Amino acid sequence: MWIDARYYEELLDVLEGFSEASYNFDERKLKKFKGTKYDKLTEKLLEIKRNSNEHIENSVSILDCIIEGEYTGIRTMKRDKSDYREIYDRYDFLIKRLETVNSSVSHLKESIVENGKITNRIDLNGISGRWLECVCDLNSIIDYFVKNFDELTLVVGNVARGDLSQKIHIDGKGEVLELKKTINTMVDQLSQFSSEVTRVAKEVGTDGLLGGQAKVEGVSGTWLDLTNNVNLMSDSLAKVDIENKSQIWIKDGIFMLSKDILYKDMLSEQFHIAINHLSRYVNAGMGAMYIYNSRRESLDLEASYAYARSSDMPESFKIGEGVIGQVGADKEAILISGKASELAIKTGTTKYTVQSTYTSPLVFKDKLVGVVELATYDEFTNLQLEYVDSALAVLAGSFYASLQVRDKKILEEISIKDALTGLYNRGHFDELVPDILKYEKRKDGLICFAMLDIDFFKNFNDKYGHKTGDEVLKKVATVISKTASRREDFCFRIGGEEFAIIFSSSDKHKAFEFMKKINNSVEKLELRSETGESINNITISIGLTCKRATEIESFESLFEETDKLLYEAKESGRNKVVTNI
Repeated sequence: MWIDARYYEELLDVLEGFSEASYNFDERKLKKFKGTKYDKLTEKLLEIKRNSNEHIENSVSILDCIIEGEYTGIRTMKRDKSDYREIYDRYDFLIKRLETVNSSVSHLKESIVENGKITNRIDLNGISGRWLECVCDLNSIIDYFVKNFDELTLVVGNVARGDLSQKIHIDGKGEVLELKKTINTMVDQLSQFSSEVTRVAKEVGTDGLLGGQAKVEGVSGTWLDLTNNVNLMSDSLAKVDIENKSQIWIKDGIFMLSKDILYKDMLSEQFHIAINHLSRYVNAGMGAMYIYNSRRESLDLEASYAYARSSDMPESFKIGEGVIGQVGADKEAILISGKASELAIKTGTTKYTVQSTYTSPLVFKDKLVGVVELATYDEFTNLQLEYVDSALAVLAGSFYASLQVRDKKILEEISIKDALTGLYNRGHFDELVPDILKYEKRKDGLICFAMLDIDFFKNFNDKYGHKTGDEVLKKVATVISKTASRREDFCFRIGGEEFAIIFSSSDKHKAFEFMKKINNSVEKLELRSETGESINNITISIGLTCKRATEIESFESLFEETDKLLYEAKESGRNKVVTNI
C-alpha cells in the first residue's frame, strides 16, 4: 500500500467532513506528504473543496438576492453539468415564480391605487401550492374590502342623492365594524336631522307656524351646530315675523289716521280726528291734544277724547307748567305709571282709575307744535308707545304746515281787513279793485260800483261819543256785508264813515234795487247810546255807477264818477241812492 498511514488518517478526516457537507479542511496537513501521487490526490481534494465552496457561495448569493428582492444578475452565474445544475434550475423557477407574483402584485397596486380599478385581481395562472393559497388569500382580502366598499359607496351615493333609507348591512369585526357603526349612525342622524328640518320648514312655509324647534337626539359637533342654527333661524324668523306684524300694525294705524285727516279741511276737525284715532288705536280711555300758542306761550286744549272737563283740570298750560308744560319745554315724552289718586276714566255706568299716562310732544324740525296726553286704565305696551311716537311725528309735520297756513291767513286777514268793522280796508281796496276791472274787461261784464256814506255821522260822535259812533259804523258794516254776501261781492271801509261795494249784476235796475235794499235796511237800524238813549235815525247816502267793463277807462275814473254821484245824493237831501242809469 503506497499511502502513508498518517496521510490516510488525514484523508479520512477530510472525507468525513465531506460526508457532513463541510468542505473546508486544513490543506497544509496534506501538503506535508511529498510525492507525485500525494500531490495529485491532494490537488483533487482541493478542487472538490473549491467547486463545493463556489456552489455554496453561489447558492447563498442567490438566496441573499431573493431575501433582498433583487433578482438581476442571478442567471449569469456559472452553470455546469453537475448535480448542482438542478439546484440552479430550481432557483430559476423560484425566481420566475417570485417575479410573476411580484409583477401581479405591482400591477394590482397600480390598478387600485393609481387607476382606481378595484375589480382587478392577481392572475393565478402558473401559481400553485402555498403560492396559490397566499395569492388567493390576498385576492380574498381585496374582495372583502371591495364588498364593503361597494356597500359603502351605495349608501354614501344614496345619501348624496337624498335617500337616507339605506344602511350598511355587512358583517364585520374590529375597525370594519366601527366604520359600519359610524356610517350608519351618520345616516340615522342625517335622517333625523332632515326629518326635523323638513318638519320645521313645513310649519314655517306651509302652516305659517314660526318658532318651531328641531329636536335631534344624541348629536354633537357640527350636527349640533346645524340643529342649533336651524332653531336659531326659526326663532329669528318668529321674531322677525312679530316685528313685521308690529311694524305693519304701526304703519296701518298711521295710514288710516292720515287718510281720515286728509278729508278734513278745518284744522279743528283734524285735531278732533287725530285724538280720537290715537286714543282708540292704543285702547286709551282718555286723550287730550294741546296746541302751542306762540303769542301767549301756552299750550291750549284744542281737542279731546272721553275727557271730563272739571274746574281743577286747566285747559291751558304755560310752558314748563305741570307735565303738559314740562313736555312742551323739554320736547321729550313722559310716561307715568301707577294708579292716579283722583283722575278717572268715566263711562256711563263706571269709573276706571287711570293706571298709566303718556304725555308726548308734537315737534316738527325742533319746533313745538303741541302736546298729546293719553291715559289708560291698563299699562301701555312698548308697541303702543312706538305707534304713538310714530303717529305724532307724522301729525306734527301736517299740523305745523296747517297752523302756519292758518296763522298766515289770520295775518293776511288782519292786514287787509278793517279792525273795527271786519270789512276790507282801503289798502286792499286800492289793490283789489283794479284787478277786478281787468278781469271783468276780459269778459266785458257789467261792473257796479257803489260808494256809501253815513249821513250826519259827525253829529253822532259829537252827541253820543266815539264809542257809540263806532257802534254805528259796525251796525252799518254788518248790514252791508250781510246783504252783499255773494262770492262776487266785495265790501270795503275806505275811510271814516265811507264804505264801498263793487259787485257784478246782470241788469242795472237790479243793481239799483240792490242798493235800495241796503239803504232801507240801514234806515231800520236801532241802537242805544251809552246813556241808554234810543238811536233810530241812522241813514246813508249812496252813489252807484253801473257800466260795461270795457266802457270804464280806469279805476280812477270809475272812482271819480261814483264819488260825484255820492255827492249828488248828499246834496239832494241824503238817505237816497243816486245812479248813472
